[in-house]
Amino acid sequence: LLDNEGGISINGNFSTRGDSLEKLLYNLTTKSDFIIKSARINNFSIDSLIEAVNSKDYDYKNLRDDMAIALSQGQTNLNSAYGSLSLEKGMITIQDVLFNTRYASGVASLVTSIYNSEILLNSIFSFYINYGGRDGKLPLINVNITAKGNVSNIIRTADDTELQNFFTKGKNPS
Repeated sequence: LLDNEGGISINGNFSTRGDSLEKLLYNLTTKSDFIIKSARINNFSIDSLIEAVNSKDYDYKNLRDDMAIALSQGQTNLNSAYGSLSLEKGMITIQDVLFNTRYASGVASLVTSIYNSEILLNSIFSFYINYGGRDGKLPLINVNITAKGNVSNIIRTADDTELQNFFTKGKNPS
């Protein structure tokens, strides 16, 4: 899911207690902040989608197919991401995550358990469309992406209503 080519820094406190490995893991807690530089998300290509829709000759009728490809293929390079991480009673919560890619910035949160491989990730990617604005302002588009399920079979969905509206509500200058 995430390949780190750069670096990860975590600052916080870890603690645990118990007289067996099971109790030590269950009682492991942390409240930490992190920063990631130069990481790659595999099987996800939001920047490729943004490049495509920023072409003035983009055929918005392909949006559904292009979104499906972006959610399942390619890769996205995170320039940086930072946020907070907590672990308590086996539940990992990553929240207040701010990140940027080549063309987008956004926020995210994730919840998972150390006892199974289930995750729930919610994120919002924000990016500009390089044409179709009014008064010299480029349209800012938000796409909400959710990923959930077992890490070996993550189901990703996107709410791209703002992007669809840009193309279908007469904002497309072509």
